[in-house]
Amino acid sequence: MVRNKTDIEERKRTEEALRSSEGNLAAIVNTIPTAAWTTRPDGYCDFLNRVWLDYAGMTVEEAQGWGWAESIHPEDRKKLVEEWQSCLASGTPVDTEARIRRFDGSYRWFLIRGNPLKDEGGKILKWYGTCVDIEDRKRGEETLRARELSWRQVVDNIPGLVATTGALGEIEFLNRQTLEYFGKTTQELKDWALIGAVHPDDLPRVIEARKKSIEVGQIYEVEHRCRRADGVYRWFQVRGLPVRDTQNKVTAWYLLLTDIDDRKRAEEALRQSEQRWRTAFENSAISIMMRNLEGRYIAANSVFQNMLGYTESELCQLNFMDVTHEEDRKAELQLIREILEGKRQHYQIEKRYRRKDGALLWVRNNVALVPEMRDAAPFFFAVVEDITQRKQEESARRYSEERHRVVVETANDAVVSSDESGVIQFANPATARVFGYDPAELIGKPLTVLMPEFMRKQHENGFRRYLATGQRHINWQGTELTGLRKNGQEFPVEVSFGETVTESGRTFTGFIRDVSARKRAEENLRRSEQRWRAVFENSAIGVALTDMTGRFLATNSAYQQMLGYSEEELKKLTFLELTLKDDAQRNWALVTELIDGKRSQFQIEKQYRRKDGRLIWVSNNVSLVPGTEDVPEFVMALSEDITGRKQAEEERERLRNAQVELAHINRVSTMGELTASLAHEIKQPISAAMTDAQTCMRWLACETPEVAEAREAASRLVKDVARANEIIGRIGSLFKKHVPMRELIDVNELIREMIDLMRSEASRCSISIRSELADSLPQIMADRVGLQQVLMNLMLNGVEAMRDMTAPGTLTIVSRRSEDGQLTVSILDTGVGVSPEKIDQIFSAFVTSKAQGTGMGLPISRSIIESHGGRLWATPNTGPGATFQFVLPIEPSVHQTA
Repeated sequence: MVRNKTDIEERKRTEEALRSSEGNLAAIVNTIPTAAWTTRPDGYCDFLNRVWLDYAGMTVEEAQGWGWAESIHPEDRKKLVEEWQSCLASGTPVDTEARIRRFDGSYRWFLIRGNPLKDEGGKILKWYGTCVDIEDRKRGEETLRARELSWRQVVDNIPGLVATTGALGEIEFLNRQTLEYFGKTTQELKDWALIGAVHPDDLPRVIEARKKSIEVGQIYEVEHRCRRADGVYRWFQVRGLPVRDTQNKVTAWYLLLTDIDDRKRAEEALRQSEQRWRTAFENSAISIMMRNLEGRYIAANSVFQNMLGYTESELCQLNFMDVTHEEDRKAELQLIREILEGKRQHYQIEKRYRRKDGALLWVRNNVALVPEMRDAAPFFFAVVEDITQRKQEESARRYSEERHRVVVETANDAVVSSDESGVIQFANPATARVFGYDPAELIGKPLTVLMPEFMRKQHENGFRRYLATGQRHINWQGTELTGLRKNGQEFPVEVSFGETVTESGRTFTGFIRDVSARKRAEENLRRSEQRWRAVFENSAIGVALTDMTGRFLATNSAYQQMLGYSEEELKKLTFLELTLKDDAQRNWALVTELIDGKRSQFQIEKQYRRKDGRLIWVSNNVSLVPGTEDVPEFVMALSEDITGRKQAEEERERLRNAQVELAHINRVSTMGELTASLAHEIKQPISAAMTDAQTCMRWLACETPEVAEAREAASRLVKDVARANEIIGRIGSLFKKHVPMRELIDVNELIREMIDLMRSEASRCSISIRSELADSLPQIMADRVGLQQVLMNLMLNGVEAMRDMTAPGTLTIVSRRSEDGQLTVSILDTGVGVSPEKIDQIFSAFVTSKAQGTGMGLPISRSIIESHGGRLWATPNTGPGATFQFVLPIEPSVHQTA
């Protein structure tokens, strides 16, 4: 009996869970179609949806106001109206039940609920409510009450489906309720497994469970369907308790069959309801999420997951603060506190979410607190709308409005707005510059104050005609008119008008530009074009204009005379037809780069063939002239006849080659004078090498070879051979005919090489060579062979000047950096010297004091030094001899590179 009561309570909890789930579903998603209504704050009904009207069979006019009360059952009407009026007065939600008449005259029970919509101050703005059909629930409750009474009788009289069986499960007794349920006799039900008393799908499971319980003597409990007398199957919970004797042997079984069909149906309904809710939640086109009171996500549909880029499992590890922008957190926390404190039922907030990928998006959250239910803690339910695009559009609109405001405020043109009566309503700051009025000074004045007297009547008449007919008396875009400044000065203006129509009327806005400067510029341009035409026609340099294909558009007289064609003849040609074939391809490639924007201009030297067939050299400076609205882009070339210059360059090149040849002859001649000295210089290391080789052989020929001594002799041999090779190399470089080539040169190193080369010659004449070379001299860019020739000429001249002296002579070479930063080299001898009157003559060609001399050494040396940008001169010494000096420039960029 206690078990029976427990089963009833379990069924009631199941049914209550169903009702709570369905109510919760309706409150959250409002997806269950039901009757709905709204009223004004005073209770006047201003809307009933179609479900309500169709059910009651009333029109909107019949039901609105308080007409709906006619559909309420007379026994419920007074109570309902009193409750409704009480809720209107107190502002508390409506929650009551009443019977409502259907269109066919029958009454059904409805659950009537309504909630007030309040503003932030708590004032009721409107009432929203629903009427949910609960007729079946009422009937179910009535049935439940009757069943509860029956179960109380069972406690006293053991009613219900009760059976007893023997120890092996054979039926011995069935009570009246069991027989009536199955509509069978006890004899017939003894074969219950064969007569369809148990649903076929459940029968194998039931037989197996009973068999196992009988075998082990344990309590038997199973749920299955039993067929009623009318053929309907209902769910039963069947419990079998074993009866044992004093030896603990099972002697019988007591069976109680509890009808749980309602519970099963309720559980199925609950499962379906939850499934519907889950389906609606998952497949909603709107983002939906739920979070607990601590802010942690507990559920989120796929739309919300996609919005934030997280999976549901990832979201459930996060708090809503983790994805909310830092600047928006404080405001939402305050709204949450107000809900938890009961100050509001829900809230709406626009805020920013940070997606998993770091991107920000704007959302509007509609959040409500779902109260605690029997099996669930309270939680926040939110519908989330992505408003990023709207925010971007709003931002763009604000930016556009601000930009237009800034444009108007900072415009150089005056911007003036007037109403339909022609009274100025707005003037921007530029108005002060254009008209001389302070913007505030113009507000309220007629627009004609900005016009000269002769225009005012014309404007007023035309404006009235436009307001009446829409016909404009002037062009509204870029019209040139006359303005009037505050000081009475008239000036040219360009005016563009626009019209804005709003509920408050029509506004006319004009953009007024002072074109005085433009007018002056146009006049200056006209004069400039005249001057340009005069310059073009009278220029001493040839000027040609061509289109983008190279065809001549215009040429000046200098260009025509240069080529021997008239302008009409040139216009039939392209510049490529006049260009020498060897130059044409290169020329057109440069023009193509110019057209493609790869260069802004170019310069080319090429040959043209004149009309008479003669070739001329020209230097063309070519540029692309951008087009305008009236004139397409074209190519302009400034052409200079450089035929004479080219011929002079060819002559200079011929002379330069002759000079190189002469310098080579001079070097060869000079080397001839040094033949004996050079032979001695080369013979010395060769002889030493021979001696070292013989010494090495002797050491190795010993009975016990002296390897160390032989190695030392071989080392000396290598050095002597390298010395001979170095001397031969230097001599060879001076004999070679070469084209001057600049490279970085260490002058001190070059001087030392020439001293080594000249030392034997000087010794033969009892002359010593001394050097005073400054440290840390920078390297210079120079022709090595050329400088070698200069040093050799000057040093040999010094030796020759001292050759016939009775006393030993001294040749001194000095290098230093002069005060003006140049590199200076001096060669001093103690010879016969040079008289002052002959100082300048010695650098002239063919002037020599030597019997076998050519007189070209010093002129060639000077030309080499001057080709380096330097200077070579000679001065008599205060004592015996003369000093030859030359200076060379030191280029800073070269020093840095070095």
